[in-house]
Parts: sequence; structure tokens; C-alpha cells
Amino acid sequence: MLVLVAVAVLIYLPKLMAVVLVDHDDVISVVTATCNQGNFLNSPLKGHWADASQWQRYWQLSSHWCFGQIQSDMVHYDIHPPFYFWVLHVWFVLFGVSLVSGLVLNLVVVCLTAVIIYVTCRVLAVSSTLSFLATLAWTVSLPSRTAVSVIRQYSLFTMFTAALLLVAVLWLQKKQLRYLVALCVVLVVGVLTHFQFPIPAAVTIVLVAAILWRRRSLRELAQLGLAVVVAAVAFYVVEPSFMESVWRAREQAQSFTFPQLFQRAGAVIPTALQLFNPLDWSHPLPYGLLDWAQPQYVVINLLSIAIGVGTTYLVVRIVVRAIRSGPRGVDGWLTVQRLPICAGVLCLLTAFAMYVSFISPVQAIGLQYLYFVTPFLFVGVARMAQDGLDAQDSPGVRWQRLASALPAVLLVCAIVSSALFVVHRSEFEPLRDIARADALIVDSDHFGVLPAILWHADPRTKVFAASQDVILANRPDAGPAVAAREFYYVSSTAYENTRAKQEQILHWLRGLGHGDGATVRQGVVPLIPLGGDIYRFTR
Repeated sequence: MLVLVAVAVLIYLPKLMAVVLVDHDDVISVVTATCNQGNFLNSPLKGHWADASQWQRYWQLSSHWCFGQIQSDMVHYDIHPPFYFWVLHVWFVLFGVSLVSGLVLNLVVVCLTAVIIYVTCRVLAVSSTLSFLATLAWTVSLPSRTAVSVIRQYSLFTMFTAALLLVAVLWLQKKQLRYLVALCVVLVVGVLTHFQFPIPAAVTIVLVAAILWRRRSLRELAQLGLAVVVAAVAFYVVEPSFMESVWRAREQAQSFTFPQLFQRAGAVIPTALQLFNPLDWSHPLPYGLLDWAQPQYVVINLLSIAIGVGTTYLVVRIVVRAIRSGPRGVDGWLTVQRLPICAGVLCLLTAFAMYVSFISPVQAIGLQYLYFVTPFLFVGVARMAQDGLDAQDSPGVRWQRLASALPAVLLVCAIVSSALFVVHRSEFEPLRDIARADALIVDSDHFGVLPAILWHADPRTKVFAASQDVILANRPDAGPAVAAREFYYVSSTAYENTRAKQEQILHWLRGLGHGDGATVRQGVVPLIPLGGDIYRFTR
């Protein structure tokens, strides 16, 4: 376990230290965890010139231990439960507010989850070698790398899923009350972390109940039902207004169309190929979109596709081999040993079905959103591999070669992926140029856009932030921009903004006496969250 923790730190810490860009949802997490979500959304600074420092106070800690404020703001303005943001608030109080600080919390959670996964494998009588291989593969897998790189609740959500599996297995094996109490606690905290936690919770509870039913353990079945009821009541006591967030989340669902139906169905395949992949695709986006524009990306993509297909094939072979050599029928599957693989497959199919049926929004197929399924899958595959080995009289030469070669392959892929991220860090450096601006005009005051743009701004910079419609309708006083030696126009292409409106604003700015402006960065690659451009005007 110590080796696994050391590997996680050595693989991820250089990548997290190199982060420059704070993404759309990440800044929302920071603003929320610093107890400023409501303050930002109701800010009087919108549509007026103000110092950047006046905006930046919205992602700084002005008060400590304001858990009630975080919860109240999330009920009224957000779609998520509050527990992760409470944890992030405590973390910021202890270690300060910064990009690296917020991301390192994920690293701590990933290390804890790796320990839980390893322990679960050992509890299920998986050999120490197989337990190590499975946990190492999980630690450096693409879903792990995707989730650890964002300041959001997916790593914590996944840790509670792993904990749910562990306490469920322990209770089934030992039938001790403390494990049932732990199961109840995990259910409450899990739903308080993410409203999708009922998916793994329901699947796990149903499978555990089915196992108990086949055993004719009616007493334990009743205890399980009571634990679920107690957990539901406890959650409601802590979060009585949760339905407001749930109804708000429903508004994000997309309308059904046949072209998108086929597109979504096709997205399932590349997503499945990435679940066990230890090497990054160049752009692991919802539809498996790949970037073929540059030769190095072509090489990375081809190599990653080959490794993704190879790892998926290996996993399928392990599972099929175990099924052929193991018990058949319902009684063969409703066992503690096969609980993880059954729960993982059912959770994955549920997520895919919700996505293809347009219940979930478009981003739900992203790997960080499916991260919660991975503890089930990796523990389940490890247990199935152990079944396959147990069916043989002695491990074969092929297994010995795989056991010795797999750690090296996993580590090389993980090191290459982190190294590529660090090398390409320079692509995001133009965002730091905003710190040179004497004045800054931003055509968005949106919650997830403006803080990312102003993250590296000089606190003394004069900032005017408003939507494109407001800027074009009012043509605000451009005095600070005219007086500035350098002023920047940062244009986000998100939400109601359009390229046509951007050109109108640029035409107005070019008439202020600073020339036509130099393009610092332009394109759809999201240097600015959701895409955007940066223009510099110099006197």
C-alpha cells in the first residue's frame, strides 16, 4: 500500500504542480468553497469598472467555517450537494486557496481510495500480487488521471463508492453490526457528495439483498432495509431542500433528436475502451474526439488506441476465462466474490442507458463522470482473475510474464502521460499575459468564465465585465481603456456570445486609439473555459 501511495504521488504531483488554467467548473468549486457563490452571482460589480482585486475577493477566504452559507448557496444556485465543498473549504483553511492546493486534495483522496481498493481485493481473497496489479492499474488509469486533474467532487465520490463496496463485503462476510453502521454512514455521506451516488448505492444494496435472499438470511435482510431507511432519514435531516437542486439539474437535460441518439450510442464504444487505458488520448472528450492536426498527436492517438484496445481485450479475456471455469447459474453469480464485477457492469450499463436515453446531459459520458464505476470494475476483474488462476493447478508461464511486465508497462504509460502534460503546459501560458494589462474588458460575467480569466490578473487592473449584449447596447465609458498603456479584450465564446457580436465589439475597441490589436490567443481549444480569444491593444 505504501508503494501504491508513493507511485500515485510521484506520477501525479508534477502534473498538478504544472497546472496553469483553472477550468469552468473548477472556479465554481473554488468560489463555492470560499463561501462566495451567492455573493458572486449577485455582485454589484457586473457592468461597471472595478479593480480586479474586487472580483478576486470572491475566490478568497473572507470567513472560516461557513458551512451553512455554502449549503444555503448550493440549495439556491447549484445542482450539487454540499459535502465535497465543506471538505474543500476545510482544506483551503488549512493549506490556502490555490490551484495546486485544490488539486492536491484530489491526490490525497486518490491515495486513500487506492488503499481501500487494495484492502477490498485482499478481503475478497485476491492474492497480494493480483491486488497490487489491479490497484496500480486503477491508480494510473485514464479515468483516475482525468478526475485528479479537476477541482471537483468526482475523486471523493469515487472514494465513497470504493468504501461502500468494502463495507458491504465485510458485512456479508462477518455479519458484524459495526459494518452495517459503517454502510449506513457511507450511504449518507455518499449522497451528500454527489446526487448520482444512488446509482452505485442502489445497485450494491439490491445485489447484497439478493445474496442474502439466496442465503435465506431474513434477519440480515431486515437489518439492511432498516439501515437504508435510517440513511435516507439522516440524509433528509442534513439536506432537507435537496429537491430544489434536483429539479434544477433536470433543466440541463438535452432534447431528444435522432442524429444525437446515434452519436451518443456511438460514444459508448470509445468510452469503454478508455476505462482501463493507462495512456492518455489527446482529447478524451465525450465523443472520443481525437486531435489529428499535428504529427505527435497522431502518434499518441494511434498508440493510445492500441493500448486501450489491448487492455480492454485483456480484461474481457480474464472475465470470460473466469466465467467458463467457475460456477454457473444464479447461485454462481449471487456471491460475495462476484458482487464487485456485477455491480460494476450494472452501474456502467445504467450510466450508458441514462446517457443514450437523454436523461443525462452530454458531459455525463466523460471519464471523470464515470469514475465512480471504476472501483467496482477493477476489484471485480482482480477477483475474476483470481478465479481463473484458482481453476488451474499452477500458474502458467504466460501469467508469470504478465505479472512481471504489467507494472512496468503501466508506469511507463503513466510517466509518459504526465510528462506530455508538463511539456505542453506552455500552451496555456498566454493566459498569464493578462497580468500585464492596465485595463481589461471581458465580454462575460458568467460564474464559470470570469474567475478563470481573472485568476492571474494583476489586482490593480481595471476590469469591465459584462455580456456582449450589454456591452453593445450601452457602449460603456472606455476611459480606463483609453488611458491604459495596454488593455486587453478577452472574449468567451460560451453561452449567449457569438462571433458576430465579438467582431462588433472589436470594431468599437479599434476606434479607441490603440490600433487594431494583437491576437494573443485565438481558437476553440479552451484556453478560456469553453473556448475563447484574447486580444491585446497597446498604446
